[in-house]
Amino acid sequence: MKFFIHIQFISIFLLFSCGKGPTGVGSAPASSNDAKQGLISNDMKALNLKIDDRYDSVGKGFDSITGLTAERCLENDSVNFVLEPTSNVTYDENLNSEQLLSKLGIGINSNIPLEVSGIPLTLSPEVQFSKESSFSILSKTATITIEIVKGYNQLVKKDTKFEYSLKDVHYKNLKENNSSFFNICGDEIVTKQNVKAQLLITAKFIYSDAKTKKDFETAMGVSIPNPFSFGNNKIKNETATVENASPSILSVGTQTESPKSGSKLNSVILFLKNTLSGLLKGAEGMSPGIKVKLNLVNKETLQNVSIAIKAIQLGGNPNKLNGIINSSCRLSEPSSCDIIFKNIQKYAANDFPDQLNETIDSNDVNSNKKFYYGEYQTSLYSNIVILGPNKKNISNDILKYSDGSLNFTNFKLKVRQDIRTSFQNYLRGKDIQNSKTFNILANDEQALVKSTIELSENNLYGLFRFIANCYNNINVCQNDYELNKKMFYKDYDKNFDDIRAWNLLASVQANWQPIRYVLGVFNSDRITEDFFMTSNFKGYNSFFIKYLDKNRNKVLSEKYGGISLASSYRCHDWLSDALGKVWLHEVTPNIVIPISDAITNVCGSKATFACTHNSDLEKIGPFYLEIWAQ
Repeated sequence: MKFFIHIQFISIFLLFSCGKGPTGVGSAPASSNDAKQGLISNDMKALNLKIDDRYDSVGKGFDSITGLTAERCLENDSVNFVLEPTSNVTYDENLNSEQLLSKLGIGINSNIPLEVSGIPLTLSPEVQFSKESSFSILSKTATITIEIVKGYNQLVKKDTKFEYSLKDVHYKNLKENNSSFFNICGDEIVTKQNVKAQLLITAKFIYSDAKTKKDFETAMGVSIPNPFSFGNNKIKNETATVENASPSILSVGTQTESPKSGSKLNSVILFLKNTLSGLLKGAEGMSPGIKVKLNLVNKETLQNVSIAIKAIQLGGNPNKLNGIINSSCRLSEPSSCDIIFKNIQKYAANDFPDQLNETIDSNDVNSNKKFYYGEYQTSLYSNIVILGPNKKNISNDILKYSDGSLNFTNFKLKVRQDIRTSFQNYLRGKDIQNSKTFNILANDEQALVKSTIELSENNLYGLFRFIANCYNNINVCQNDYELNKKMFYKDYDKNFDDIRAWNLLASVQANWQPIRYVLGVFNSDRITEDFFMTSNFKGYNSFFIKYLDKNRNKVLSEKYGGISLASSYRCHDWLSDALGKVWLHEVTPNIVIPISDAITNVCGSKATFACTHNSDLEKIGPFYLEIWAQ
């Protein structure tokens, strides 16, 4: 039975043939791509080519239900590159994982020059970046996006004396009202695709606890001022005034006419650099706006707020990114934060744009491998003239199978979200399973990773089998989706999102004990032996603490009725545990904490131990305490 399902799954994916492969853009070695592709199943390789919109897609069909590309079904089609350089800078607050992925794209695509800071090598760095850089209950984020578009590919007729036509097999399917036409060719076609490069930098403000978050936001306001000093300004171009509907969008350097000297692209890049440099004059480091607000926050609160920097670059020569933008600081150390933001500003305003300067004929997209194929536009087949064998326009035959109703639009959004969620979970599960530390994760974490990979494949199989019948009866398909979905699609365990296969730095046995007194004076609240040197954090940027029970399963608060799992950590003191300097205070396990100089150096050459006044820990009995870092 399992073998039958596997064959059926492949056949469903093969309904969406890949068409021609990517050409002309990107510079990553093929061996890297081969190594990554070898870690996933053939089914997922087929899906990857469909879900990733950063392959050469102009002329491909597009299935508006799944949001995936389909087969190239037209004849007399070709692609023309149009040089139309533009650049944009956008600033966003509190993006979730899906919103970040909508900027980046999703998939395993090593044709793209790509680097990501602060994140280990993964199958899909975009998925990992979107997870690590999204906001959470105890964090807020500020994200700057710099995009440089070189131009775009557009669909054109190969021979202008003739119209487009359908390949014979697809015309036959269409005339027979066979839903396989839409499953193979889609109901739309990709007509335009940008050729671009972009840089995303996220500053993640992380609170140590809920009280810190409340105190910080009370002083700062709900919205954190832009810390980057650029990204929310209106500017003027030499040839046009840019007026934006939203103050958070900065459109710069649009050129549609040949500049007086240099290429169009270089002119746009120079304008971008000059604009950003002008905005940064006198504002190096954290922005003046956020510095003013930070003066309103008390010192104790600032000590419990960290900034972690994450960045990802697609296009250009991104190999220097990790060495420049990969750091963290505490807001109680403003000079350290200023240094980090100065490096960000230099890289964003100078280094990144310089990587994209044109050195040869910019009218040929194949002449510059620093860009990648970005987002694309689609059109209904019915919006273009397509001739049948009798030389009559058959566009209306395709139109009658299209549905633009609100119900159908909402149905498509739900289907696409379910497909993307399942594919993301599959990629992340395979990432964790193939990591060096998978076998030392908690036993129930290992089991959950394996079951999530299997569930992702089963959910995708059910989705595509259901969707394959949608064009037979669109109304029944959309109206019964949520009901039918329960029969073939199961929800994912939310605990999967908190599994991190980082590096295990320390593990020690712990056991709650009552607070000890000597002659009525507090003497010790120790629950472990000395076990960790903070200097071991050097070379890492983030860490978290994990508890395991006696069966080496992960300890979670909800397993014990919602108890507090917080514990504290002190530096060793030879005279008394009570005199040991506090290293970490009331830290909850599984919360990611940025590593700063203060965290690394606070104990000097002294080892640390865990301690607590939290009597809730007595309920979990003896346990293992681990420190993980990346």
